[in-house]
Amino acid sequence: MKLDYMVADPAGNITVFVLSNVPKEQYVPVAEHFLADPALKAEQVGFVKPSILGGEARLEMMGGEFCGNAARSFGLLCSRGRKAVSIEITGSSHPLQVSVTGSDAQVEMPLPQAVGDLDGTPAVIFEGIVHLIVQDKKPNEGLVKQLIAAAEARFHPEATGVLFTDGRHMTPVVYVKGTETTVWERSCGSGTFALACFQALKQGDGNHRFGFIQPGGLISAQVEVKDGSVHFGTIGGPVALSEKKQREI
Repeated sequence: MKLDYMVADPAGNITVFVLSNVPKEQYVPVAEHFLADPALKAEQVGFVKPSILGGEARLEMMGGEFCGNAARSFGLLCSRGRKAVSIEITGSSHPLQVSVTGSDAQVEMPLPQAVGDLDGTPAVIFEGIVHLIVQDKKPNEGLVKQLIAAAEARFHPEATGVLFTDGRHMTPVVYVKGTETTVWERSCGSGTFALACFQALKQGDGNHRFGFIQPGGLISAQVEVKDGSVHFGTIGGPVALSEKKQREI
């Protein structure tokens, strides 16, 4: 089949948007094809679909997970010169607002369902992904496997993130159950928001701003805490979009 696609680069978290209509049962093999191409350096794949919740359009990620970087990049793609657009993405039960200024895209984030603990590791739980925050430890593949297995057993999420943090620096690893892929990502949007929520809740009520430096660049986050819980939040930063391309699979 011939597929139209575009490539987005939000802080190095290379994302392929498949523009052609692909049946859901073919998401995994199509995603695997793009992920296996070393020239693309892709870390995730999303499939563009018609809206079902009232947004401009819908993005279905390869494993049904949520991805903040994909959401804001998709908003830029859909904006077509407009300053604001409403988009849908897997892992969010309602449309998300994306604000666009030039090549900078900022997306409203789904709020965490809970902020808890997994065997002593902070866990930020969203509808489409669970993020585990590992503080002041060097990135470690063995620990990643251990934490992913523990999160799978406890939460049964579509995706699990392990975030190695040291001050403003963050190294994200994301496992997607649907494709059985574990990627040491150049950056992670939902992970950025998870860490921002965790730190904002420790600081208390108010409007908190953060910027986390990741291997692919910096992503900013804003979190509003009200009455001890996260009330609103966004992530943002520049996104580079390719021209439309086509390949045969």
